[in-house]
Amino acid sequence: MPRLLTPCQALPLALLLALFSLNGQGETALAAEKTAPPSNDNTITICSEPLQLNSGFNASFGLATKIIRSAITHASEVMGYKAMFVEQPWRRCMLMAKNNTVDGVMASVWKQERSLWMQYPLNEAGQADTQRRAWISYYSVFVAPDSSLAWDGHQFSGIKHGIGSPLGYVLAERLEALGVLNKHVNSAEAGFQLIARGRLDGFVIDRSVGFSHIEAMQLHEKVVPLPIVFSKQNLYIPLSKKFYLADPQRGERFFDLVADYYSQTLQ
Repeated sequence: MPRLLTPCQALPLALLLALFSLNGQGETALAAEKTAPPSNDNTITICSEPLQLNSGFNASFGLATKIIRSAITHASEVMGYKAMFVEQPWRRCMLMAKNNTVDGVMASVWKQERSLWMQYPLNEAGQADTQRRAWISYYSVFVAPDSSLAWDGHQFSGIKHGIGSPLGYVLAERLEALGVLNKHVNSAEAGFQLIARGRLDGFVIDRSVGFSHIEAMQLHEKVVPLPIVFSKQNLYIPLSKKFYLADPQRGERFFDLVADYYSQTLQ
């Protein structure tokens, strides 16, 4: 049976007061082109998911988004640029980066297929450079306190209604591979409401985002995380190929500054 975390295990409330949320829907290339911002030599345009209490990484409360956005803004300003954030659903952000209509995306797990059309900070082996990540996300499965759902780190048991996750996330792919994904629930807000009503087994989301939703929705005694983390992921701020290739040194400098900012927050 899932157990409630003690206050010292949860993130401090003071750190959960500034976050932003996301939702993802598939979009056409034409729509992405129409929503692309005008180019500006003094601006670095970053696509992020909508800033509202909803589904994904940018919940309306939380520490992760606050730090990542600050890192991007800081890196841009140090380089003499102004960071401009364009809010779009996650899948559209991916499409806009692929079409080079934005300069970067906040924030993405490295995948080989994505590296074909976005530039990640890489090491000498051509893999994502973990020393230049923008954040480490710990994703938990949030459930009802009396839920029969269990996760042993390898497989689930006690599945009745399935587990939700934001669309387009690597998490959803893993849940689908395990045969437990509920494709109809991709919003943390809706997912947590369904969990509280006993109509969904669980929802996988970044822990800070999950706790922020519990706080905002006043579900302290109705939604809790399972004790074993579902996934740990390094997040990066990949740049569009067009932006990076126009000046690779500028791109590498951006990666370094973002990583340095994140490292300083851990001290």
